[in-house]
Amino acid sequence: MALGGNPYPQLPEAVKKQALKTTVRAVFLVAADGSVEVQLTESSGNSEADAAILEQLRRWRFKPGVQAGVPCASSVSVRFNFSVD
Repeated sequence: MALGGNPYPQLPEAVKKQALKTTVRAVFLVAADGSVEVQLTESSGNSEADAAILEQLRRWRFKPGVQAGVPCASSVSVRFNFSVD
């Protein structure tokens, strides 16, 4: 699954071995120039997983919002569910 052409983040292999079931929520702040800042607002509780997910999400790209034909800042919140058996 992907969001806007961005790949769904993957957990590192070391974390997958822990049979983790977790949810992470990220907020993307998209500036009018298209630059993106991402923050995790809901943690997996596993710092290794959070760091890996955040690293992947920082590579995501978005087009800025447009209001009255002019690019503007916007934000989007995305929830990711992970379940490893």
